[in-house]
Amino acid sequence: MSWRSCGTAIADVDGRRGAVGMRAGFFSLLGVVTSGGFRFLVNLVIGRVAGPAVLAQTASILSLAQISTLLGPSSLGAAMTRNISVARTTGPPGEADRIRAHVWRMLWVRALWIAPLALGAYAVVYRPSVTAVAVLLPVLVSLGVYQVAKAELLGDFAFRKVAVIEVAGVVVGVASLVALVVSGVRDARLLLPVVVSGVIFVVARGRVRRPEARLPVEKQRELREFVRLGIVGTLVSAGFMHVSVLLAVHVGGEVGGGMYVAAFTLATPLAMFTTAMGSVVLPHLSALATRHGERLLRALPMSQLMAWSVGSLLGLVMLFSDEVVALVWGAAYAESADLYPLVLGAICMTAIGMPTSIALTAAGNDGMRISARLGALGACTGAIVWLLTVSGLDVTGVAVGYLTAATVTSVAPLFFVHRLAGKRMHVRRLWPWGWGALLIAAGLLREQFSAVTVFGIASVLVVAAVLGSAGGVRRLRGV
Repeated sequence: MSWRSCGTAIADVDGRRGAVGMRAGFFSLLGVVTSGGFRFLVNLVIGRVAGPAVLAQTASILSLAQISTLLGPSSLGAAMTRNISVARTTGPPGEADRIRAHVWRMLWVRALWIAPLALGAYAVVYRPSVTAVAVLLPVLVSLGVYQVAKAELLGDFAFRKVAVIEVAGVVVGVASLVALVVSGVRDARLLLPVVVSGVIFVVARGRVRRPEARLPVEKQRELREFVRLGIVGTLVSAGFMHVSVLLAVHVGGEVGGGMYVAAFTLATPLAMFTTAMGSVVLPHLSALATRHGERLLRALPMSQLMAWSVGSLLGLVMLFSDEVVALVWGAAYAESADLYPLVLGAICMTAIGMPTSIALTAAGNDGMRISARLGALGACTGAIVWLLTVSGLDVTGVAVGYLTAATVTSVAPLFFVHRLAGKRMHVRRLWPWGWGALLIAAGLLREQFSAVTVFGIASVLVVAAVLGSAGGVRRLRGV
């Protein structure tokens, strides 16, 4: 596939106003906020009740489970959302049902080797207790079916149903967590409430009518290629994040790793907000990609809005890292305040680059191929930084490597967007990432500022976040 034809495929994305709608955005954000808040609550309870050592253990379990889902379920979910949304709008009758059945078959086939591989790797590397191994399996299976079942509903544009299921899962999960704490559980079993969402999604999905015919061979081949490229791309991008947690636990021990996990836990709700934005936009971009045309460069104003809104919000939190960590975790986790701006900085860069990355994904296999290469570039860069810094900076070096990888993966698509759209790249297009770099610098240098300076910076960031959010609302109506 030539660069020119690849650019043509991506440029077919249309931004007709009203395609997403404010209600879709509201329900998607509601679902992600509740589920993200619940996972934050689980980690907070584990850290407060069981201590840094157990927090590091449960974080390693969750990270390994999430890495395992990147070997199949995550990309299968993206394939489900994209192809069902396209089939519902432009495909022949019955194609959406055939896609559902085929993707679910692909999931169960992959589960037969992913689960044993994950369990074996965890047992060999960490030599965990029987309880920890027993917790890993249901968490792994639940995350896999959660991603695919949720993606199926998003492909049907059932944003309200997804939000209702997310809220129901949180209610049941919180009740389960309270029951475990009251009963005196102080080990890895405190992580079991996260299994609830996957179970509820599968039950709420219900029994789907079995299609009369199988998916055409050519379409099956297209799906396999999409998933293969997605696996490569997510492993070297999202997988890098989870590997950083495992590396932090390895080089910093249970205490140092617990500090890194504490910083990551505080960043999780904000990271999931960014993910929610992508989950709203992807099915609509995918459906519109086969019908009308919008130039790829229309994704760039969204990066600017993400810099003003999400970036400024993250910068405000970075500026008060010490106070936030003390408020949430207490004095025992004071060391994680130095890691917090680095972790939030990586999320900030990811948020700014999200619009162009989503546009590439919506373009199908050609865009996925580009995304995979760019993800590999970011992961390799971050790994080099790890080799150079971890021995001297310990856990801080892990955070610096993660920030570097996130920055490269975020910025690189911008250059390809211009190349594929046949436009000349101007340096001024980089200003959203420059704004993100300034926010990170302010967070790292916060202790050098006077109270008046901190107040002035905070005021600017509040105004920028409010104005950027207002602009984002208007932009969302036109996605």
